[in-house]
Amino acid sequence: MCDFDVYQGSNNGLRAKSELGLFGDVVIKLASTLPEGHSYKVYADNFFTSVPLVEKLLDRGIHYVGTARQVRLPNCNLEDDKSLKKKGRGAFDHRVEVKHKISGIKWYDNRAVTLVSFFAGTEPVEKIQRWDKFNKTYIEVEKPHIVGIYNKYMGGVDLLDSFTAKYKFPVKFRRWYMYIFWHTITLAVVNAWLIYKQDCKALGVSPKETLNLTASILSHSEGHNQD
Repeated sequence: MCDFDVYQGSNNGLRAKSELGLFGDVVIKLASTLPEGHSYKVYADNFFTSVPLVEKLLDRGIHYVGTARQVRLPNCNLEDDKSLKKKGRGAFDHRVEVKHKISGIKWYDNRAVTLVSFFAGTEPVEKIQRWDKFNKTYIEVEKPHIVGIYNKYMGGVDLLDSFTAKYKFPVKFRRWYMYIFWHTITLAVVNAWLIYKQDCKALGVSPKETLNLTASILSHSEGHNQD
């Protein structure tokens, strides 16, 4: 975790209107600290994705990959879910926006998912293994390149959530901001452990001697209690 933004709602029931909407404004705000012209890549889910957002980031030399809701892709006539389902798992359709060369790709696995990107497309198509419940065997399924890229880097968000979930505290507060305070402390502990792991690897410490996240927090707590 490098940065985050706390949604504070509207101001007296009003919120400044933006062409990007609330979801896009959050991405622009968090990306504002990135230097321009370094081809940074931003990954986000369908809550944030829209074509105007991708265009805005491109103006700053920042690339984007994200899942998307069809309603936020005007004039992008991708095949409907039923049509792709009939073709079977691994079927996909794609369109490319002419002006900025933004790709819209819909891929069907267990269900249809739509992704948008400027720098990633369908090629190279990868062959992956999927379990076929009906035939009770593994089958080969085609997966567009953009899906693999998205899964690889969006996994970091899920990983962070799993780390912080280990330290959910049962205490209840009347003041809402206390939850933000303790969540910030938890994020600091997780970040410190990740840096510790990097240092251990650089120093040649074996994985067996490297403390896992749970052991790290317990040893810290015991030391604090003794003090």
